[in-house]
Amino acid sequence: MGDTNLLPPPLRSRMVIKSNLGACITRCAAIPDTPHSEQGSFTLSNAIGAGVVLLMTVILVQGAILVYAHMVAEEAAWEGARAGAGAGTDVCRARASEVIQSMMPGVGGTEVMCGYNGDRIVVRIRADVPTMAGVIDGVVTGTASSVREDEL
Repeated sequence: MGDTNLLPPPLRSRMVIKSNLGACITRCAAIPDTPHSEQGSFTLSNAIGAGVVLLMTVILVQGAILVYAHMVAEEAAWEGARAGAGAGTDVCRARASEVIQSMMPGVGGTEVMCGYNGDRIVVRIRADVPTMAGVIDGVVTGTASSVREDEL
């Protein structure tokens, strides 16, 4: 047979190699004629990894939205308490609703409750925030109080 390194690669890969025991092993099924490139292949592990990255991104964005909504509810409660400290519960409710609508337009299911507790005006806000497919409870709350100015 001679030196197989002198043969071109397609012929060299189809040669039958005899082992020391005399059994024949064909290499043509194991080694392709042309070099194999995995360029463009998308494996199952890549698909699962991409899915996990996408899911984590959605969860992080949803968490950021909920944190922002909670901060808006707290700020609206403080604004309502400041406004209502000298003007009453109607002004309190109007100011808190205005802050919520200006910072979170389109959020439905918002409840603004203003009332007196002794010498303080207390504001409680509850807002329903849209979440991904209802998996996470999208209810945020904010509470604030201020001393009534007519009591000073």
